[in-house]
Amino acid sequence: MVIDSSAIIAILNDEPERRVFNEAVEQADGCLISTASFVEASIVIDNQRGYDGLRDFDLFIVSAGIELVPVDADQAHIARRAYRRYGKGRHPAALNFG
Repeated sequence: MVIDSSAIIAILNDEPERRVFNEAVEQADGCLISTASFVEASIVIDNQRGYDGLRDFDLFIVSAGIELVPVDADQAHIARRAYRRYGKGRHPAALNFG
C-alpha cells in the first residue's frame, strides 16, 4: 500500500480519521511512501511540531515498516500531468502535492 503524507500527518497529529489510517497501515502487507511525500510530510511536521515531531515521524516510519521509494523522471512527469488535470482549483478531486 502507498501511504500518503496527509495520512501520516493525521496519525501523528491525532486527528479524528487517524484510526482508519492506522488500521489500514496495520492490515497492509507492506507500506511504501515516495521520497517526495516523505520530504513533504517532514516539512509539515517540522513546521507544526519541531524536532519532537520529526522524531515521532521517524519512529512511526520505522515502527510501521514503511519503505521509502524513489521517484524517477517518468513518475515525476506523470505526477505533474495528473496535478494539472486533477489538482486543487482545477478539478473536484483537488489533489495536492503529497
